[in-house]
Amino acid sequence: MSLRILLMNISTEFIPCFFCGGTATDRAHLIRRSWSKKYIKMPENIVDACRTCHYIFDNKPWERDELPNIEKAKEIIKSIDETYYYLTFE
Repeated sequence: MSLRILLMNISTEFIPCFFCGGTATDRAHLIRRSWSKKYIKMPENIVDACRTCHYIFDNKPWERDELPNIEKAKEIIKSIDETYYYLTFE
């Protein structure tokens, strides 16, 4: 496939960050890929996120609760895997 065709397929549509509503740049897994491979492709487990929110969510648990939409993320995580939820947030 040529570079021209690949560039034509890149979307210029605004996609909001799940957490803050800014411009999403990443696809983030709510339940870490290392926890269970069965959730890697599950649509409910994948959200669009800006780089900053994605980094905080994955790497700064002491700041995670300050993310604007964290309660919704917690609800989704709990509905997918309660064990992971309790180990991560309780």
